[in-house]
Amino acid sequence: MKGVDTNVLVRYITKDEPKQERAAYRFLDSARTRSEPILVNVIVLCELVWELGRTYEYSRDEVAAVIERVLTTEQIVVEDAGLAWLALSDFKASRADYADCLIGRKNLGLGCDATVTFDGRLKSLAGFTPLPGTRP
Repeated sequence: MKGVDTNVLVRYITKDEPKQERAAYRFLDSARTRSEPILVNVIVLCELVWELGRTYEYSRDEVAAVIERVLTTEQIVVEDAGLAWLALSDFKASRADYADCLIGRKNLGLGCDATVTFDGRLKSLAGFTPLPGTRP
């Protein structure tokens, strides 16, 4: 199994740099041909969401669709896939960043009864507790 960095997925998805896009495609296609799984860790998912949204101006719906595609691609093994799905559900149902959604879900999974925050966008998400002085 090989892990994949965010930039490989970005090139494959956006096709914005033809030489790197072809290399990413060859790598992924070769792994698929050999039935070799590809690991995508949760940090890569967070970076991918950030990059697509900020740099490429994908909408939240488009970003969510990409993450769903990563999570459902047979060849890809996502670290903590169950938590990644829960975080995706939170992301789709809120204004929170995907990374924050994942932090909350991961902390719940690690036994925290809450994750305290000053980010008002998180107050409606499972496992978050706003501290006094939280911004809306």
